[in-house]
Amino acid sequence: MSRRLLIENYITLLPMLYRTFFRDFPNCGVTRLQMKLLYYLKVEGGKPMNYYAKKIMVSKPNMSVLAEKMINEGFVKKESLERDRRVSTLKLTEKGEDFLSEEMNKFTNHLLDKLSIFTDEEVERLNEMIEEIKGMFSRVVDNN
Repeated sequence: MSRRLLIENYITLLPMLYRTFFRDFPNCGVTRLQMKLLYYLKVEGGKPMNYYAKKIMVSKPNMSVLAEKMINEGFVKKESLERDRRVSTLKLTEKGEDFLSEEMNKFTNHLLDKLSIFTDEEVERLNEMIEEIKGMFSRVVDNN
């Protein structure tokens, strides 16, 4: 019974989070997956394309298309590893870093505005709960 309740809560929570935080956020000109790729390149740049495919949970062919679009926009560059020219790595360009930084600032300010209704104690409690949930769900991601 509690697993069914968890599913119901999940189904109602996600749309609620979307409506609360993301629905009215202006489109920045890239897709959610493209933004994820830019973020991971900022945090962990220089890894092979298949690494990022796993991180953002897309197939290798879709990753190639996604990377190519970002390369064409000038946000990402592709390089070959010296030890194995068959392996391509991805890195952010300066244009990609500037774009990501600007969009992250907009997004952060948008979310800070939305979170202003919560007390400091509520924010602390939300952080604790989210950390716990992330820890639990990382086991699911690691098993896939």
